[in-house]
Amino acid sequence: MLKIAGLILLLFSLGNLSAQEICDNGMDDDGDGLIDLLDNECSCIIKRDIIPNPSFENNSNCTNNGYNNVSNWEVSSGTFFLYSLCDPFSIEGNPPIIPTVPNGQNYIHFYIFNGNTIFNQSINGGLAANTCLADTLYANHTYSLFIKGNHGFCYNLYNSIPSITTIELFGRPLCTPNVIPTNQWFNNVDYLANIDPNWQFLTSDTFSVAPNNWEQFNLVFTPSVDMTSISITGLTNALSTTQDNGYSLFIDDLELFEILIPDTITVNTSGQFCTNNKLAVGNINLTGGTWQWFKDSVALVG
Repeated sequence: MLKIAGLILLLFSLGNLSAQEICDNGMDDDGDGLIDLLDNECSCIIKRDIIPNPSFENNSNCTNNGYNNVSNWEVSSGTFFLYSLCDPFSIEGNPPIIPTVPNGQNYIHFYIFNGNTIFNQSINGGLAANTCLADTLYANHTYSLFIKGNHGFCYNLYNSIPSITTIELFGRPLCTPNVIPTNQWFNNVDYLANIDPNWQFLTSDTFSVAPNNWEQFNLVFTPSVDMTSISITGLTNALSTTQDNGYSLFIDDLELFEILIPDTITVNTSGQFCTNNKLAVGNINLTGGTWQWFKDSVALVG
C-alpha cells in the first residue's frame, strides 16, 4: 500500500514538473511556488529570434583579416572586422587591447567617430553593421534589443577614448536578403545628408565604463512603421559641429525581445460600502474579448 501511495505521489510530482503555468487561474500549476503573473512563464516580455547570426558565430572562413566574413551581416564601409578565437590577430592593433569573447568565439568590431559631422564621416567613414531580419518588427509594437558592447583603441590617431560610448539603432521598412545594393545598407553620410529617407532613427543607449569591459546596452524602441532591416552604429543621429576622437566598438550577443503592454482598465468608483451603493465602473479601449481581474499579480477567480 505504501508503495502504491509513493508511486502516486511521484507521478503527481512529475506531473507538476512538466506542467505549464496557467496565467489566470490563481493556482501554482507548475509547482514552482510562483502563481500567475509572478511566474516567469507569464512574463510580458517575449524573446523573438528574428536576428540572424546574433552572436556572429557563423562566418565564411577564419582569416587574418575579418572583412565582411560574418554571415548575414554587411557593413556600410570597409573597416569592419570579425574577431574570432580561431585567429587572435584577426583585429588590427595590439592583441592585449582585445577583450575576451562574451559568448561563443566571435564578435564584430568596427571604428566609430563621435562628433559625426558630414565632413568627418566622409573623410573617415561612417561604420554601421546591417542585417535583414527573419521576420518583421511591427509598427506600434515595443521592443528591447540587448547588445553586449565594449570599446577600446588601436591606432595612434585615437588619442583618447570617449568617457561615454553610444550605440544607435536604425531601421528600414524593406530589405532583401543576399542582395547588396549600395542603397540598401545604412550609410551614415547618406543619412546625415538626407539622401536615403527610408532609414529611420529608432533609439540609442550609452554607457560609461573603463575600456575593455563588456557592458550591456538596452535599446528600447517602438517603430512607427513595419521594419525588416536594422543597422547598429555609433553616434550619428545627433550632429556635432566638432570632430571628436574615434574609438573601436565591439559588439556581441544580440537578443531581441518584444514587450507586451497589456490593456488596462481605468476604474472610477462612487458610493460607499456602508450604504450599499458602492459602484465601480471600468472604461476600456477595446470591444469584445474577455477580461480577468488580478490582485497583486494573482488572478481573482470567479
